[in-house]
Amino acid sequence: MYDLFKTSEKEEEVPRGTILIDAYTYWQRNSGCVNNTIAHEVYHWHRHRLYAAIKSILRNESFIACRCPADMVYPNESEEWTDEQRMEWQANNLAPRILMPIETFKIKVNELYQQYSYEDTPLKLEVLTCIADDLARFYGVSRQSALIRMIETGCPEAKSVLQAINEKEWHSYVSLEDVFYEYSINGDFRKLIDSGRFKYVDGYVVINDEKYITADETGKATLAEYAWDNLDECTLSFGWQRIRRASAKEVLPEIIFHRENDEQDISKYDANHNTAVLQLSEDLQRRNKNFEENEKIHLLSTANKNCWEYIFEVINIKGISKAHFCTLTELGEENYRKAEKGLKNDPTVRTIVAIGVGLSLDIETVDKMLYLAGRSFKDTPEDRALRFCITGLSGHPISDCNDFLAARGYETLGTKQRL
Repeated sequence: MYDLFKTSEKEEEVPRGTILIDAYTYWQRNSGCVNNTIAHEVYHWHRHRLYAAIKSILRNESFIACRCPADMVYPNESEEWTDEQRMEWQANNLAPRILMPIETFKIKVNELYQQYSYEDTPLKLEVLTCIADDLARFYGVSRQSALIRMIETGCPEAKSVLQAINEKEWHSYVSLEDVFYEYSINGDFRKLIDSGRFKYVDGYVVINDEKYITADETGKATLAEYAWDNLDECTLSFGWQRIRRASAKEVLPEIIFHRENDEQDISKYDANHNTAVLQLSEDLQRRNKNFEENEKIHLLSTANKNCWEYIFEVINIKGISKAHFCTLTELGEENYRKAEKGLKNDPTVRTIVAIGVGLSLDIETVDKMLYLAGRSFKDTPEDRALRFCITGLSGHPISDCNDFLAARGYETLGTKQRL
């Protein structure tokens, strides 16, 4: 076998029943494809190993039962099927059914239909897209696979979702990967997100106002009922742009790319297409409650203060206890004590970002903290990701930001061990 990391070939004995997965599957396809590949090979072992054993006896040679061609062509009605074609057809069709068992899948679909009030919403397409994404995350499959399974289990309304998403020139529902890519390469969009006027919530870049954003029982930002009913009023619309894989290596997680295609459609922001929403966001920002709280913090003087002293004043304005501070930031108590005592040793960039995320601070306040610590965000992909946690993921718990960072191979925030 070929060792991808050592760039050399080696021989290795493996026990019967071993499945070998091409490492490139993890990098050049999505994670749902990886899980589907494993289920596919498991089915071969479960149903076809007897065939392999008979072949091995007849031919007196080792037989690899899971050498699966990606471009298998199936015969038409007038042609005969080979054994290999029939086995591949069976494994291809059963793999998603293994990953999404019909009984539990139906229960989960019904649960999500109720959660999103599907029957009552006029935004059927948008809600179905959210449901498909939730199913994809829950079962570890692709969105397309989840939609196909929905259709198979009695949800014909799912048929139009992928077609509508692919064909619609302007769209509001957008993936986190697309948002961060645009944030990284589009200065105007980055400036807009950094202004605090918009947040990424439930798959939409929505005006940062309590009219449109509320919090669930865990405190996580989620779209308010009014926002779901008025998405055109409060969310940004995006067009499409075609990019090459090589141009996005440092921005997008590599797992979203597909093996056979070096190009990909990705969302693109255009201010001229969002004039009304942008104007509304400016008007509402002046009345935003959190904005007013941050304005009070902006009035704090930084003169003759070190970074920890300034941080403790911010903590006091927020009215946060030591225990709550540690929970929100995933930092240890020693960091709270440093702020309380106003120690002169400066915090790291990641510590400051963890505080900014946990306390829902805006970028202006975080930049002040960095300045007092003698630090700043650098113009690197990693630091842009850290900055995006403050701006684009404002209102999200630190666990969401850590998932976002980990997906890109960056160190997570906080000093507590993640389980």
